[in-house]
Order: sequence, then C-alpha cells, then structure tokens
Amino acid sequence: MPVIIFYPYSLKIMRKIMMLLITGWIFFNSGCKSGKEKSSLLFVPEEKNLSAIEASVGSKVGIVSGNENKQFLKFECGRQDPAPFIIIHDRSRSWKLSDYHYLTANITNPGPSEIMVEVRLDANGWGSQGSMILPGETRTLSIDIPQNNIPEYYAKKIIGMYNLPDGIIKSDEVTDSIHKISFLVSCPPKDAILLISDIRGTGEVKFPSKAETEGDFFPLLDEFGQYRHADWPIKIHSPEELKASAEEEEADLEAHPRPAEWDKYGGWMNGPRLKATGNF
Repeated sequence: MPVIIFYPYSLKIMRKIMMLLITGWIFFNSGCKSGKEKSSLLFVPEEKNLSAIEASVGSKVGIVSGNENKQFLKFECGRQDPAPFIIIHDRSRSWKLSDYHYLTANITNPGPSEIMVEVRLDANGWGSQGSMILPGETRTLSIDIPQNNIPEYYAKKIIGMYNLPDGIIKSDEVTDSIHKISFLVSCPPKDAILLISDIRGTGEVKFPSKAETEGDFFPLLDEFGQYRHADWPIKIHSPEELKASAEEEEADLEAHPRPAEWDKYGGWMNGPRLKATGNF
C-alpha cells in the first residue's frame, strides 16, 4: 500500500492542493454534457468471447447471468498473486477509440470485503483509473482515452500541453492502435470476485473551432490562474472573493486543528523509530 508523507503545515498545504485539484478537474472537464451521451459497447460478456480474455495465474474468468438475464464477466482471484489481472484483447481490431472520450465499465463487488480495482488501457499502468469498491457495491469506472488526432490549428497553439481543456489528454501514440483493456486487483482478499459489465466507449471528444482559437480563447487562464471559459461554485471572480476564501480557510483550520500527535513536520511523534536504510 502507498504511504502518504505529510510535510510542514500539511493541513493548510493539503487544503490548497485540494482546491487546485478541484480547479484542475473543472479545467480539464469543463465541457458540458447534455442530452444522451454517446456510447458503444466494446465487449459483450458471452461464452463465445471468453477466448479473447487472458488471465493471470490463479485467476478465473467466466460468464454469469443477473437480473433480467443480464450477462456479466465474472473475474475470480485470490492471494496467489498480489496483483491479479485479466486482459481483454480486441482480436478483430474493430475498436476505434478515437471516437470516444472515455473507456467506461460497471464493476460490482458481490463479496464481503472491499476490493481495490484498476482499469487500464492497452494493459498500461500509466493509463489507468482505480477505485475501492465496497462489499455489495457497484461502481462505474471511467478512464480518459488519450487522443492523438488534435487538429493542426489547435496543436500549434497548445505547445507543451498534454492535459487540454474539456478533459482531453494529448498522446503521441495512435489512439486507434489501442486493442487491449485490463482489469487489475491490488492485494485482493481471499476468494475475491468481481462482476464486470457494460465495457464501453463513452462521451465525445470536442475541440474548439479554428474561429474560437483565433478569438479570445487565449490566454486560457484568468488573473487568479483559473480556466477562463467555465464557471463553478468555488471559482474566484474578484480580489474580494479571494480574500474571503482565505479568511474562510483560516477559520476552518482553527476550528479543525491538526492531530496533537503530529510534530511540526507533520510526522507521527508517537510512532515507531525505524532504522534508516538509505532508501525511500
């Protein structure tokens, strides 16, 4: 499991980082969704399609039926492997992922223990989305599909940027060369089971028109470092709002002081003293 290290003034820094992350999320996902979302199934859970699935040692895959005869891909794994996985291969090379903004799947955990699940594009850990799924819970996981088909007029103006407005991730690889999707479980509990369904491409990739990029589209950021072409509840619109936000944050920090057992560096004062190894 990853370890989070807290540094000096960690609470204040964490809150500011969270605010930046929220702002960034809105910046990257600023496109509005309306009407019926574009969607298309990439894999149908049927017995005849099981041959397209590769499973790690000790893992099992099968097909089960649910309510209204809905078919699910059943992924069973245990503790033999700390990171068991299955990989779905597009053997017919029929996927055209550049048509979609996201790869999306519904995942159900029918067991008694929580399970950490990742979905990966092209079996690549650098392009993944993970979530802890609680017992009896169904979650929808979505991962941005990197795009290489950036219009030339736009690409010339976003040099050095790989995360673009509307949540588009720029890629140097050809998007339509992706023909593998994997599901991975981190440190599974004993006899873990996942039910996977509705593996699909969703959303539409939208770029600003050439006319928009030649108007007032740039600069993208306002005086407070926020995306100019969208609004959201915590967005700062004036120096007065910025000051009020800072005062609100200070009041919240005073009302919720950091734990008494933390030292000035954010370390655990009463924690164990471990021998230095020279490695992190």
